[in-house]
Amino acid sequence: MNRIVPLTMLLGLTLAGCGGSSKSSPRGATAAAVTTAAPTSGSTTSLQGAHGELVSAPALTGGQALALLVDGAPAPLEVADPAPLLAAGLHEGFTLVVSGDVVANFAGRTALASAVQITVFEADDVVTGGRLRAGVASVAFADARGDWHDPVGPLAAGLLASPLERPLVVTGRRDAAGLVVTSWRPAVSLAWSATMPLLGFESFAVDDLDETGAYRAESTYLNRTGPETTRGAGRRLPAGLLADLRARVAAANLRALPSTFQPPQVYPDHPTETVTFADAQGEHAITVWSGATLPPALEALLQSLSALRIAVPSFRDIERGDFSQIDQPSVEAARDAGAWAGLWGRHVGGRPLPPLVDFPQEVGLGVFDGTRPSGGYEVEVVDLERIGPHLHLRTRRAAPTGPAPSVLTAPFHFVAVSLVGAAPGAALFVDGAQLP
Repeated sequence: MNRIVPLTMLLGLTLAGCGGSSKSSPRGATAAAVTTAAPTSGSTTSLQGAHGELVSAPALTGGQALALLVDGAPAPLEVADPAPLLAAGLHEGFTLVVSGDVVANFAGRTALASAVQITVFEADDVVTGGRLRAGVASVAFADARGDWHDPVGPLAAGLLASPLERPLVVTGRRDAAGLVVTSWRPAVSLAWSATMPLLGFESFAVDDLDETGAYRAESTYLNRTGPETTRGAGRRLPAGLLADLRARVAAANLRALPSTFQPPQVYPDHPTETVTFADAQGEHAITVWSGATLPPALEALLQSLSALRIAVPSFRDIERGDFSQIDQPSVEAARDAGAWAGLWGRHVGGRPLPPLVDFPQEVGLGVFDGTRPSGGYEVEVVDLERIGPHLHLRTRRAAPTGPAPSVLTAPFHFVAVSLVGAAPGAALFVDGAQLP
């Protein structure tokens, strides 16, 4: 989501329905520094290339207004004119680089002391935890999804000087040269996984335990038709859940515990859980075999991590293939059984029974690539992330890179998006475009 947008409109808009707040600790590096003292009456403070996060602040007339929390600043700045940000599809939870003027907020929509009049902004399209890892020829940044990036830009050298295999939070934008880094900082991560041999696997990880609580989850289980995988992520845990998790981690004192807990008898198909804590000091992993006697604080932490995984908004695959009767590129959502039956019928060219979608807890979603002149074209939903109150899905599209069958194709991917854990009234976005 690479946007460089001049702000010329002076329309005041108030956001409704955006919940939550944000705090920030100093970054290891940011796009620019900013003076945080509130301007005096009639004065302005210049803001040049500052990196920050869009957050919400209570409006004086009710609801929420959009604000900008600059990295390292103690308090957010009310956005004097949010209309261009909203027109670009941005909302609470996005991070961006901005330039503009900070003014005293005497007649604003919130009680915040200062407001920012943004003149230029550029939104990040990568906000993720990860680690620096040594590749074949150089060091690269490996993100939480397993994708590798070559850091570029003025901040890349500082990032690449960080120790290998230590958790980091990095924001930036993709371009042809690599990942243009807009901010980075050391982080603390916590990962939990549970394995049930022959049945399945599930995991939950917090990539930014000390600050935002950015999280991700995945599970794979066998059902009647084969393995079914669900996955999802979010940029911020609710403040109460994050505070509780931090307290449980502190009580468990993970670095003081042994690396293995097991019962007297262990079988080849014995279920196991693993919890891994990592920070600037390194990584410590603890494997727990089912039936082992655990310290109460560790057992409470494992139960909490398992419960958090269940509450993550996620999506699961339904069907992916090369031949759909829907021959135009499109993305369509079905929010009830009737709409789902109609969408599936148009896809198959008839009226067979559609796959099961659990309405209203799930939304059926179809992504269609349209008619293509040969094989080798692909479309796939690759991840889901909660950004602020809304759910964002990202797709991957591919064209043939070599000889391909000379046959017309129409690639498609159907998924079911779980709304469990989503904010009430959350909007659904695919590749930055909001669905009806």
